[in-house]
Amino acid sequence: MCPACHELCMTWPLTTPLALSAALRLARGFVADGTLAVDADAASQPMPPFAEVEPQGPWSDDLEYHFHCRHCGERFTLFVETHQGSSGQWFVEP
Repeated sequence: MCPACHELCMTWPLTTPLALSAALRLARGFVADGTLAVDADAASQPMPPFAEVEPQGPWSDDLEYHFHCRHCGERFTLFVETHQGSSGQWFVEP
């Protein structure tokens, strides 16, 4: 397991706005310190740039961002249907 991204190697259900805010802050921190890079063209539909998504909201109806570890290449996804209110997760891509 990569020491740079081992904290992110989990499946994290994002079922509340608080959980989504926490996941966004965590991902932003890892992007800011250079551990993660955002895969800009991997979403299934157009999304606002990840850097413009505020952890406190407001959010668009769907958020889908893909990342990779700059050290080991491990890939991660953050996906949430905010209009559903309880559907989403952070996970390591298979």
